[in-house]
Amino acid sequence: MGKRKEYQVNLVSLGRIDENFHYGPFSRDWWETRSIKNATETPNFYPIRINMKTLVILQNVQFFIIVIQGHTGSLQQPGYICEAGDLKSAVFNNPSAAITTLYQQVFKSNTRFSGSLIMGHDKMEIGEQLLKNINFRPFCCFLGKFWLFVYGIGISSDEQLYYAGPGFKSSFYYSIGANKDRTLFVQEINKKNSIIKMYQNFELRYTYIGNSPNDVWQKVGVLREHRGVDLFGISHPQIQTFIQTQLIPRCPPEEWHIIDKMQALWNYHLRRFTLSSINWNEFFIEWYNETKTVVEITTTLKKLYPLNYIIKEREMRAWRAMLSHAGCTNITPYTKDISPYEFWTRSGDPSCDREILHFLYTSGFLHPFPGQYRNDGDIFWKCFSQALESNKKGYDGKRRILSIIAEKFSYNILMEKLKVAQGTIFEAKKYARINGPGCVVLEKPVRKVKRITSEQKQQFDSFFQDKAHVIMSSYKTDAKTGQPVVYLKNTKNILWEKFKESFPNGIKRTTFYTQLMGHQYIYREDLGGLCSTCSMYGYETFEDIINLIKEKINNTNLQNIFSEHCYFLKRYLKKEYEEHLVVTDHGITTHDPCINHCLLYAFGECNEHHTHVCNECQKIFKFFQDLKDNLDLSYHEKIQEYQNRILYYLAHQARKTYLNAQFNAALLDLNEDGALLVVDYKMKILPKTSRETKQEFFGKKGWALHTVLLYTKSKESFEINIQAIDHWSTDARQDAWFSACSLHSVIENLDVKPKWISIISDNGPHYHNSELMIIMSKWHEWYGIQVKKWIFLEAGEAKTTVDSHHAQISLSIKRFVRIGGEIQEGNDITAAIKNIAGTSVAHIEPNRTKESKGKSMTIPGISNWFEWTWPIEGEDAGYIKARAMPNVGNWTSFSPAQIQKFAKGEINQPLPQVSESTEPKSPWKIPIPHASGLCPKRLPLQELTNELQNRKIDYKNQNKRQKLVEILDKKLTNETLENKGLCMRNCSISHKEYTTRPLLNMTEFPLSSGWATKEAQKYGKKGSKKHIKKRILAILKKCFLAENVDKSYRMTA
Repeated sequence: MGKRKEYQVNLVSLGRIDENFHYGPFSRDWWETRSIKNATETPNFYPIRINMKTLVILQNVQFFIIVIQGHTGSLQQPGYICEAGDLKSAVFNNPSAAITTLYQQVFKSNTRFSGSLIMGHDKMEIGEQLLKNINFRPFCCFLGKFWLFVYGIGISSDEQLYYAGPGFKSSFYYSIGANKDRTLFVQEINKKNSIIKMYQNFELRYTYIGNSPNDVWQKVGVLREHRGVDLFGISHPQIQTFIQTQLIPRCPPEEWHIIDKMQALWNYHLRRFTLSSINWNEFFIEWYNETKTVVEITTTLKKLYPLNYIIKEREMRAWRAMLSHAGCTNITPYTKDISPYEFWTRSGDPSCDREILHFLYTSGFLHPFPGQYRNDGDIFWKCFSQALESNKKGYDGKRRILSIIAEKFSYNILMEKLKVAQGTIFEAKKYARINGPGCVVLEKPVRKVKRITSEQKQQFDSFFQDKAHVIMSSYKTDAKTGQPVVYLKNTKNILWEKFKESFPNGIKRTTFYTQLMGHQYIYREDLGGLCSTCSMYGYETFEDIINLIKEKINNTNLQNIFSEHCYFLKRYLKKEYEEHLVVTDHGITTHDPCINHCLLYAFGECNEHHTHVCNECQKIFKFFQDLKDNLDLSYHEKIQEYQNRILYYLAHQARKTYLNAQFNAALLDLNEDGALLVVDYKMKILPKTSRETKQEFFGKKGWALHTVLLYTKSKESFEINIQAIDHWSTDARQDAWFSACSLHSVIENLDVKPKWISIISDNGPHYHNSELMIIMSKWHEWYGIQVKKWIFLEAGEAKTTVDSHHAQISLSIKRFVRIGGEIQEGNDITAAIKNIAGTSVAHIEPNRTKESKGKSMTIPGISNWFEWTWPIEGEDAGYIKARAMPNVGNWTSFSPAQIQKFAKGEINQPLPQVSESTEPKSPWKIPIPHASGLCPKRLPLQELTNELQNRKIDYKNQNKRQKLVEILDKKLTNETLENKGLCMRNCSISHKEYTTRPLLNMTEFPLSSGWATKEAQKYGKKGSKKHIKKRILAILKKCFLAENVDKSYRMTA
């Protein structure tokens, strides 16, 4: 055989290692072998790095070969590109084809080259560079019929797995079936089971899971003549040699006399951290020859070291590790903060020694400090207990004495040492915070405060529960009042003007401002953090525009003008634009001559003529046009992108305003036969204690909590009853099946079932999905209840009463922990929140079977529709109907046949396991809202009679004021319920002034009909957002969750 030709190859770029490819299912394609002499010799593997680049000079021409991810045949294998000057080859699956094709193109010859030689595969120096920063180097072993490729090693103490453990990965090719399909078998061992995945043509065909390698290979059904452990490779001598080198050495007491084993233990654990001159081996030999099995390790080890030698904590930890792997057990009956002395036993059953020491310590016979006959701590607690007994009860007696140390010790220690009640400790801590530890009570001046009436308080609360004025926080509460924090949309001056117009007979200006003091009502100019859409497409976009203006416009005056216009648009779109949109009390909008404010036109359903445009709204289009006129053409594309984002933000505001008005409309639609359900998930509740370490804080497993607010109305009643039904669960999956199970439990536990229901929720994937919509079509058959409609609120703006309820839950849990409770089990959640008004709590566990896990097909266009209904009568009975916005546009119908096709089989009724619900401690009621703005209880007698006469109400010469108030209040409520044409502006000001001008032609308003619908949007589609990269996600899991994200490891309730 002729001598192989040598090429001068240089490694230009080292490239990178990708965990998904080099250590993934097809990793064997990303490692190459070198210098294989015969078929049975184990080859050495070198990585084919992504973006690695080599240079070779052929006939004075530089040829570069670059490795990329994927080629035309497969995206899972490396691809090769060859470059020479301006010429570039196509992507090939091997370097030979890439270099040969381009060389023949350059020199017009038929010369062929070996790609491996051209890339320097025979150069050891290049191979050594490719092995830099490699954590694990795969290897192969021969199993008789095939080569087994091992690309991951994990170890454990399980002898049945031959000490292999989680992280072990191997693969091999084998042909199966009648057609002899070449199949890649990928094998993996994790913490609980063994997995086999079978790939054909780079696609996953089958997945098998078993308790062990032997078990999972029995399920596969091929290669039955081999054991599973042999096919996995864990019993192969070569792999066993590798595993044994990774195992931590151990040596039981019976083998302490074996020098080699003890020396290996010493070398592994202690040699690097202590003196080499100490006679450590005699310590173990003497201890083994002694009759006693227990030693005190601190004093015993000091005998091995020179006098005055200090054993540091790091060295002590090494000794503990060595003792633990030498078969010894720490049986110290107290913690380190009590005493540094430690007791260890070499007994094979340490429980007996542990119990003896524990008995001696708890009985007082074992003192944690040898040679010390008096304990100052005991004397302190005894003296303090005597001081408490000598003082009287009350704030100037026991409470004051206990306040000296109350803040320095936990509830449990004080209750154990001083035998005092939990309430006494709480009052003592409160006393210390107010007056100081042990100080005399401060004399506070008596302050007389005139309280506002209940009617005035009700007016104030109803005004600040209107989403047109505030944005509610779903997790923050005011520490003083315990009420949920709300963010004001306008300044206090503007809100006062609106309040005065809505309630002319309400509280006065000074009282109004006094009620807004504190930390419950917060005003912020930037509210972007409360809604991701507003933040991304509104506030952040305006910030980008301002930065562009500052960088690219040099004229200071012009820069200031554009910046001022930008700030105006930012404030106008967030706070003032929605005030121009008109929606009735019953959630219906009508035609507006101003095309900017016509919601029917925005939703694509207006056929009437528009005659005007709004000057403020038109400034949006003029601003971006002026910006283009003053900047170079190269920035026009970026400016257009900013304009598109702002218009998406404008559409978001229009949809939000209209959808938020549907909540009050649903309340007005209630009668004695129906019910309104508002549903939402709370953020996961985590275990919580009053004193938790950093180790306890990270990697927690918590509980899911789903809330259903049930609104009902009694006949002839002018109040609405609210019942909050909270379901907590260890099931962490907040999906459609969980939601269906929770709703099933609510309906099944009602004493009186309604004839119909309406549902309102956010548009999260746990509600707005095809599976749940199909399940709702079966409700009339299962429960005899018509689902009248389901309205989904705008993303990021679905702040309803349920968010305030969740804030109350968070506050109740904090209070529960603060007074000494702990959230360690699910039942602790019930104990913490059961006293909230109108709240009942239960434990639910969804019945997840194979039938319930079958995924339904996605209904086409589901994310574009915000209102759904399920008719039970007429020609549409059994259909599912949906449309873009409530009360606007045509329905899209799905027949029963289509529903069955989407469902992919039988639709099963949820049958979850539910505990008995707690009973509400107190009712939760709200008045029916009416739009008149009048408060009958505040009107003088003459004005009451005038209002009754104007409405032509016969009050039969009734002169008792209380009776007249009841008659007028009833009439006002009936007017609101019956008058569906009564308009209500979102700003609560019925005649908001804004300037308009005639619309000359439709080009002045460039947005087409339906511009605000979800279907017409370029942004905000489901699945279009950026996701966290897998590499970053793996780092986060490793850092915060210790890579423990197995959902089966849930906390038990």
